[in-house]
Amino acid sequence: MKEHLGEEYAGTVSSATSFGLFVTLDAMYVEGLIHITELGGEYFRFDETRQELRGERTGIRYALGSRVRVQVSRVDLDGRKSIFA
Repeated sequence: MKEHLGEEYAGTVSSATSFGLFVTLDAMYVEGLIHITELGGEYFRFDETRQELRGERTGIRYALGSRVRVQVSRVDLDGRKSIFA
């Protein structure tokens, strides 16, 4: 993934947590994290029952199966992690 830094991809939310979203990219079977601070100026609340993050001001909702567009912002080869923005 290191060679894909800065590139944008379409993906699907595979998990929602209190600290962000895990997204699986469509173009390749790679999962990465979008930290909650990368979701914009909105304050998001995590609903564990619904497995979703919902914006307080706008009501924007990210849940399992939501389609998103992400940018590869960091790759940790040692920890085998991809971080998206």
